[in-house]
Amino acid sequence: MMRRLSTAAAVTVVAMMLLMPSAGAQSPAPSSLPATSSSVWVTAGDVCSATKPGTDVVVGDIEQIRDGELICNFSADDPRVNGRGPGTYNRDCSPVGCVFWGTVTIHGPDGDWVGSFNGVIDPNSDSYGYRILTGTGAYSGWSYVSHSVALASSTGGTFSGMIYEAPPPPWGPTPSAVPEPSPSPAG
Repeated sequence: MMRRLSTAAAVTVVAMMLLMPSAGAQSPAPSSLPATSSSVWVTAGDVCSATKPGTDVVVGDIEQIRDGELICNFSADDPRVNGRGPGTYNRDCSPVGCVFWGTVTIHGPDGDWVGSFNGVIDPNSDSYGYRILTGTGAYSGWSYVSHSVALASSTGGTFSGMIYEAPPPPWGPTPSAVPEPSPSPAG
């Protein structure tokens, strides 16, 4: 039980760090979405397979995989996110888990979604990720932001996220330190 709580806590911390703007980064100005936004929540799945394994080097107790290539099939409840596409992946694994990152393209019916992803793999080989994609073609000016869960017992990942008409959120380097919370007023 403690191991699972520690993993959940680690995933929460990583997710919070990913969502924080990088040190010195400016928050984007609010977008000028129309009053009746056409944003939509999307539930999707993917099945990916490696087409090139990438280089594999062990440094200390960290296994580093770089420049792997993959191909993924995407299916969603929104047809704009249905398609097939290539990607790249990188992974650093320690005895307690892995971090991963890479790029992905989804070739949709009227345009592509292009961007990057990152996440963690826990000691049970369950994967938790986050991706930010920008639309091209008919999807130009739109963004698709989602999070994923891929359990070791499954054959692919499930994604939940949003397609919206605006630029993607900032995706910069992780800050070198997480700010301490402000002390609570005495009361």
